Amino acid sequence: MLAVIGGAIVLSVTVWIYRRRNGGGVAAAKPRV
Repeated sequence: MLAVIGGAIVLSVTVWIYRRRNGGGVAAAKPRV
């Protein structure tokens, strides 16, 4: 279970950085849970 949570966090951060680098707004980069 912990590995799943950790993986989700890493994925969320990766997507946030990816969108931020592409000029995406912080609001648009919020992970949808």
